[in-house]
Amino acid sequence: MSVHTTDKGSGFTTKTSCPGYRVVDPGTGMLAEFILDPREKSYSFRSKTVVVNTVNGGAGKSYTVLAEAIADNDSFGPYRISSTAEGVNVWLDVGLTDKQQVPRSMRSIAHYVFKIGTEAFVTEEIGTLSIDLSGTRNANSTGRTFDDVVVTIRSTLAERGYRDNHPL
Repeated sequence: MSVHTTDKGSGFTTKTSCPGYRVVDPGTGMLAEFILDPREKSYSFRSKTVVVNTVNGGAGKSYTVLAEAIADNDSFGPYRISSTAEGVNVWLDVGLTDKQQVPRSMRSIAHYVFKIGTEAFVTEEIGTLSIDLSGTRNANSTGRTFDDVVVTIRSTLAERGYRDNHPL
């Protein structure tokens, strides 16, 4: 996964690009997101639940869509998050008994709107998600759970010298 971020607020605009990983359980909507900062050898982790839908696009095409919408408050005040990821389904061997219709890649768009004091900020993220087919096949064929895969990614990142920005 690669994520391109634009942050605006307090008179500044900054742009960054980061690699990362997303793990999705399409049955439960659980999603784990790892955004890496290779310069700092650190990563941010977020676990969330998304709505997973299959959309019939006609002409024999179907799409997988992941969607999230949150409106809440934290210590700085109210914030809003909305994100979607969409990809064309193709028949792939993902390590289950039969081939499954899953996207080989997805386009992701997210917006975060929040305030710090009276100052408003917006973060826009655009990304491309690509399936790790060999990793997906391995996890599915060996019966590994969503949590098993997340723990493995955390361990692999630690072995590579990355630290979690927000450890549990």
